[in-house]
Amino acid sequence: MPPPLPVALQAKWYETSRFLHELPCLIPSGFFRWTVEMNEGGENGVDGGERKMLEAVSSCLDLGSDLERTAEKARNTFSEAEKSLKEVESLIGNIEKELTIDFGTDGEFAYMFNQCYEMTTNEYIYKLCPFNKVAQKPKHGGSETSLGIWGSWAGPEHSRFSAMKYEHGTGCWQGPSRSTLVKLSCGKETAVLSTSEPSRCEYLMEFSTPAFCQEESYGEGTDHDEL
Repeated sequence: MPPPLPVALQAKWYETSRFLHELPCLIPSGFFRWTVEMNEGGENGVDGGERKMLEAVSSCLDLGSDLERTAEKARNTFSEAEKSLKEVESLIGNIEKELTIDFGTDGEFAYMFNQCYEMTTNEYIYKLCPFNKVAQKPKHGGSETSLGIWGSWAGPEHSRFSAMKYEHGTGCWQGPSRSTLVKLSCGKETAVLSTSEPSRCEYLMEFSTPAFCQEESYGEGTDHDEL
């Protein structure tokens, strides 16, 4: 019969067995009986104790892997659901925004909503997204600079839909926030024709669209009726 384990080692085995008992895994049957027998110098001995200890740890690791896979699957499902929720919220936000915008006398400018039009110069690429924003970025790479976000129609009283105002863009160095006035003209194509900066941080963009041809016809009809 092997001699009893030293008191210090017995205490260590006791703490280990208590720790394993608290783990959410399958402890081999007879583990605690083995612990007592080993402490008393039973037939299992230290070698048998080590073997059962390894079996217990192995069971924990197997179950831990299953739990980890389940947790990862749950995280992926949650991420997909969260992404879908954000997409729905974004769609609702766009619809709510669209309902607040004046798209012209007969809604003729509505086709430009959620569209963007670009014009490239020697230095920059200018982008106009009607009812959303105006921006520029360096032609050969670099970050985008906001030249303003949608504000309102800015044409004179007799031709309100002839100009758009975009405000609160990226601030200029020791200057005001950038803003852009977009002047509309009648054209067969929807396109940005030119961009300039008449005053520091204040941009002017010429933009053609078939929708404005309809607005001009309304104006001519109104003048004719008045005559």
